[in-house]
Amino acid sequence: QHKVIFNSLTLNCFMKIIIFFSFLLILNVSAVAQIKLGIKAGYNNAWADYPGQPDLIKQSIAAFQFGVVGEIAIRKLLLKSNILFNQKGNYWDDSKVIIDDNRWITYRLNYIEANMLAGYKFKMKRNFGLSIAAGPYAGIGVSGTEKGEGANLFTGVYNIDRKAKFTN
Repeated sequence: QHKVIFNSLTLNCFMKIIIFFSFLLILNVSAVAQIKLGIKAGYNNAWADYPGQPDLIKQSIAAFQFGVVGEIAIRKLLLKSNILFNQKGNYWDDSKVIIDDNRWITYRLNYIEANMLAGYKFKMKRNFGLSIAAGPYAGIGVSGTEKGEGANLFTGVYNIDRKAKFTN
């Protein structure tokens, strides 16, 4: 049997070599690549569809999104990615449809969303181009609320204030 023993000096030297070659690779890519980083923020006219809600009683809600975006362009190839906090939801008013129990509810759901896109850039004119990209997307629900009020003939006015529960 042959036993190989790594001491701390060997591992330290090995790590320095890996870091050195990684640094050279990054320098090589960054010499050819154009790297852009930024912040994205915006307004959403958010609309989410939930089972059991008739379409005629739903309205969109004002929501927002924000996060970080990045892009690496190597000649005509393109890698884009972002991580965003995004709100979705709707406003539900069933007072026009249901007579005995009316509810006015705002559903607001908060998501963390990420994607990674790979694409190709077409240069059409001097300062104008087109890019086509595709890739995976992932989103996870992190929090949400259901707020509003209701009224019925038996109990009168009641408040609705619940936390959303996400299931897989």
